[in-house]
Amino acid sequence: YKLANGTPELKAITVGTVSAANEFTFYYIGYFNVVHVKDGGTKKNTTEVDYTQSVIDNGYNLTEAVTPGYLYGGTFDDEKCETVHNFGQENAINFTPVKGKTYYIWEVSQNYLKPRAYVVSRHDPNAAPDANGSTVNVVGLYLTSSVDRNMYSEVGFTVDGTNFASDGGKVYDKVQAVYTDNKEVRKKCMSTPLVCGRCKKKPILPTAAM
Repeated sequence: YKLANGTPELKAITVGTVSAANEFTFYYIGYFNVVHVKDGGTKKNTTEVDYTQSVIDNGYNLTEAVTPGYLYGGTFDDEKCETVHNFGQENAINFTPVKGKTYYIWEVSQNYLKPRAYVVSRHDPNAAPDANGSTVNVVGLYLTSSVDRNMYSEVGFTVDGTNFASDGGKVYDKVQAVYTDNKEVRKKCMSTPLVCGRCKKKPILPTAAM
């Protein structure tokens, strides 16, 4: 007897009058479902996970259940992945599943949530040529990323162990860029793909942002 969503934990059994038919062996197999929602919700497949003693003792890690080639994008209570699951004091990395319950995990293509550097350069007639004879200097540097939808609680970067979370699409305003002559360091505009904090313009990216 496998406990499914909405079914009772008790199962009725009819005992007959024939003695040979009154021998019963009970195997209760508890399980829960993990539904993999990917490619913007256009693809779904369900994994039935047995509620083993290991799960009871050690919990379950939903992030390790993600389909290869995808990233974990959150756990939800509905197939549209709009109602965020409440883990209470636990989290998706280690939580105690409920027997018979279905957990929907949003899986993101690895084409998203990757840091990318977008560099703008120009020839500086006043700069001394480098060893290769180039006078190209960096005039704009953008550390960018693209996300698949706007439902993340925060998006940002970790730089030297410090987290920089997005605030309305902007992570930070400036970064230091060293010119080829190595004589000075100037601060240049730097932002996420949404809106630049200084120039209020969207940088041109090789991939769509949102």
